[in-house]
Amino acid sequence: MTNEGDVMVGTIKGVYKISGTTHKIYNVMGKNELSVRDIICTNDGNVWITTLGKGFYLLKNNRLIKMPGDGEGNLSSPHTILEDQNGYFWIPTNNGLYKVRESLLLKYAKNHDFTFNYYRYSKEAGFTTNEFNGGGNVNGNKLKNGDFVLPSLSGLVFFNPLQAKSYYPKDLFIERALVGDKEVLFKNRLELRQENKRSDIFIDVPYYASPDNIIIQAKLDDETSNNWMLIGKDRKFSLNNLSYGTHFLMVRMLISDQQEYIYKKIKISIPPFFYQTVWFKVQMCFLLLFLLYLLVKWRTHFLKKKTLELEGIIQLRTKILSETVDSLEITQIKLEKEIEQQKKLIGTITHDITTPLKFIALTSKEVLDHQEMDRVHTEKILNSIYKSSNQLFNFTKTLKEYADIYNEYRADETEIYSLYELVEEKKILFDEIAANHDTVIVNNVSRTTDIRTSKNILAVVIHNLMDNAVKYTINGVITINGFEDKGMVNLEIIDTGVGMDEQKIRYYTKLQENIENEKLLLQKYGMGLHLILQLLQMIESKIIIKKNASKGTSFRLILKNGKK
Repeated sequence: MTNEGDVMVGTIKGVYKISGTTHKIYNVMGKNELSVRDIICTNDGNVWITTLGKGFYLLKNNRLIKMPGDGEGNLSSPHTILEDQNGYFWIPTNNGLYKVRESLLLKYAKNHDFTFNYYRYSKEAGFTTNEFNGGGNVNGNKLKNGDFVLPSLSGLVFFNPLQAKSYYPKDLFIERALVGDKEVLFKNRLELRQENKRSDIFIDVPYYASPDNIIIQAKLDDETSNNWMLIGKDRKFSLNNLSYGTHFLMVRMLISDQQEYIYKKIKISIPPFFYQTVWFKVQMCFLLLFLLYLLVKWRTHFLKKKTLELEGIIQLRTKILSETVDSLEITQIKLEKEIEQQKKLIGTITHDITTPLKFIALTSKEVLDHQEMDRVHTEKILNSIYKSSNQLFNFTKTLKEYADIYNEYRADETEIYSLYELVEEKKILFDEIAANHDTVIVNNVSRTTDIRTSKNILAVVIHNLMDNAVKYTINGVITINGFEDKGMVNLEIIDTGVGMDEQKIRYYTKLQENIENEKLLLQKYGMGLHLILQLLQMIESKIIIKKNASKGTSFRLILKNGKK
């Protein structure tokens, strides 16, 4: 019966409470089944229940709280619980008598993380047997003199709980280890190597009572779990595959019923391999940093080189493009000038052609109007028509030659050639004509003088000048000199003919200086030198005309040499 007046009833299937006030029966177990061996009400009003095979429980607030068992599993079938005056519970089992403070059990009921240990009495403590009986109506009793009586296979066992002492070990020693197959002795510090995959540390305890009461626990400080590990009866702690460094093994042993412990601390040192040392890692870090530095430096140098190459390519292409644009602009300007000159030349020629055409038309009309004319008048008209027609022919012929030269110049691929050979070709052409005039042509051009300009244009210019010189020189000498001066090629054609009057020289000089704007007097001075001036402008060259001191004229060509 409980302090509240309720009656607790235990059966082979559960626990029931009969209310003293309502007289109703309550199933404390619910759907769970327990084979109850005994129900005990202690002096503090707590109700404890022992079972068969399920341990023992505290009944608190109509809820059963299971108590932890011992390491051997003997407390899975406790017979009963006897309480002494010092607050200890005595629990008989089929294999020994266990003692524990009730306060420790109550602490565990509040906090399941709390740990404690039982003290076991066996034959080593003086009993004749370890097996106590249970399952009866009374499984143990407390006598008036304070003794406890318990049934066993050897009869009733009487003892005074206050005089039954608990003997705990007082000290432990950690001085031996099995490293590989060799036993090693040490003191407070154990030296191991990483090659030692498994090592056993032995814990020696000078204790001659029941080994069940030696409670030793251990843990390594570097383990992730902070829980203490119970050491078995072989009293050794195994180390498996410890990493290099310093480790600490903490060992504690129970020395009293008040759950007091003594502690020992062992230092375990495992030296690293050379590649695990700090200096090696530092060196590797420096090496990696250095390699990274070299890689970054190489990459930077590579990128700079590529950048410079790209900049060079861009600059080169920009330069080429700029030169192309400049060349196109120059070409455009040249073309514009040439087109203007051509327009001007053609316009002038067209204007000059109009006069002889008109004269021919008027003369022809006069012949038609007068059917009968005398011979003299007829010859005069025909002579006028002939001269006008011949003048018209010369104009159109010159215009055609100019157009042909211009087209050939556009398709001309300028190469380096010998100026002497070009002059010699023209000399051979005019030698016979000059000989008819008792004139000698002398080629004094240096055989080593090479030039790079349009050969077709220069040939036409030399041909026209030599043609004029041969035409107006009788019983004289035509001298041709050629030399280089300040990167330009000078070609002189000097004749001893009738010479050109000063008015013509001034006209052609002025015309050359402002050929774009100067008016062309083709009808007055002919097409020859006009054509030469146009052709020289196309090859960026000039002509200087001078009257010789004695007689004749000097024509000096200053030719741009494109030779590299």
